[in-house]
Amino acid sequence: MNNIISTNIFRVPKLDAKLLSVSALLLAMDVILYRISIGPAFAPVTFGFISMALMGYLYGPVWAGILEMISNVICFTVFGSGTFQIAFLIG
Repeated sequence: MNNIISTNIFRVPKLDAKLLSVSALLLAMDVILYRISIGPAFAPVTFGFISMALMGYLYGPVWAGILEMISNVICFTVFGSGTFQIAFLIG
């Protein structure tokens, strides 16, 4: 049972050039995929979960959460849809 659950799941990976470049690529893909949606306006289906799942799989939940916060801020500042509340990023 100990092999299934990793004890280092919440560690942040060491920053290097490969981590930053792949993170920037996934962040850009996240911003783009959240803008592409199908379905009616009251219930759109976006494909942003693909990049978010890749972030979590490759780098763990802490780094993926940080990247999703950055993605949320970028999406709001670039596209400006809705209202922005910093407390929603934390909670």
